[in-house]
Amino acid sequence: MLNRTRRFTATCCLVALLAGIALPLSASAGDDFINSSGTEADNATSPVMLDLLILRPIGLASLVFSTVLFVVPVLPLTLLTRPTEIKRPFNAMIIEPARYVWVHPLGKH
Repeated sequence: MLNRTRRFTATCCLVALLAGIALPLSASAGDDFINSSGTEADNATSPVMLDLLILRPIGLASLVFSTVLFVVPVLPLTLLTRPTEIKRPFNAMIIEPARYVWVHPLGKH
């Protein structure tokens, strides 16, 4: 049990660290982005690589995490209290993260 808790804590810390790295990078990748050689970078490829290497894996991890949270506590509680409104948490917790990961074009976030 203790090993599971440590593994979960380490995973959460890793996701938070990656999010902390990805957010400033995405904010600085604007029109005047300069690469390491001192020339202006191609604006079409820089956000795509950031999206592909950092943002999509974080999005996939959040999709898995929100799916687990939806199935275990949210689904039974919603079915017991408001079964006609199951679509609202389903859209927010599963459909939107899935669209972010698989439907939206690369570099458009």
